[in-house]
Amino acid sequence: MRSPTEISLKHLRSKGYTAEVVEHWVPVAHVRRDFIGIIDILAFKPSEFGVLGIQCTSKSNISARLKKASFNKKLLSWLKAGNFFEVWGTYKNKGRWDIEKRELVKKKYLPKRKG
Repeated sequence: MRSPTEISLKHLRSKGYTAEVVEHWVPVAHVRRDFIGIIDILAFKPSEFGVLGIQCTSKSNISARLKKASFNKKLLSWLKAGNFFEVWGTYKNKGRWDIEKRELVKKKYLPKRKG
């Protein structure tokens, strides 16, 4: 089975994004560490404003990841800086991998992403 991160990277790149994994392995602690505690992938496109930060998971875990992100104090700074955050949940649909995307927006600071 391919990981949610692999599926998300392939999708982003097919849509013209430059995308890289920013989650990294910490060998001493034997844990994975996400950028600002919640972002697995950073992606950008010259035609769009800001950088998209994505938390990759399975579709069944989207709500839990959104809840966790909503309590992350660094995320508010990320959004205020003009960036975006989404949780992408992968799932099988008629034998093919698909992605459900949920954007977390602080409406007070930013409009919804167009892409």
